[in-house]
Amino acid sequence: MALIMGVVVIHQNQYTDGIYIRNAVDTLALAVRQAQVYGTSVRELTPGTNNFSTPYGISFDSTAMSTNSAYVFFADVNSNQSYDGSFINCSGQECIELTSVSGNDYISAFCDILSNGTEVCDNTINKVDIIFLRPETKARIRLNGGDITAFPGSPQAVRVKLTSPFGETHSVTVYKTGQISSL
Repeated sequence: MALIMGVVVIHQNQYTDGIYIRNAVDTLALAVRQAQVYGTSVRELTPGTNNFSTPYGISFDSTAMSTNSAYVFFADVNSNQSYDGSFINCSGQECIELTSVSGNDYISAFCDILSNGTEVCDNTINKVDIIFLRPETKARIRLNGGDITAFPGSPQAVRVKLTSPFGETHSVTVYKTGQISSL
């Protein structure tokens, strides 16, 4: 009985770790979907402003966060297809919500997926903005402040990888077509 309990206790941490990382990936995928819904539907920026044309998006910046464990859901008020506020305290008029990745999970990589299916994760991408603008359901993806089409090989998508303390990795992929998938 002690042997069985020992095995269960040892594997409990890995099991819990797996639940946390899958929850973090699902939360991220839902945040991207929420930005898509807000950006493509008739969503007033602030009640009473009659401003229904604001793009919405999700922003990641590994240079702004020491732990690389947060992302921002934002309204692109100045329509520059980039988040202009702080990642530290969600300040500025664009920030809607700063979300910390759960537990000790962290964003481990940003990858661009080329038109031939090749995935490039070379640590040169440190800022990702995913924006949705009405009436398109397509995603506008900016890597390192530039348009995704500026990267060699004509990237078709960006993948955000999250990793748990035990090394389990899951990801959310956003395609230029607007498709959002999580693994």
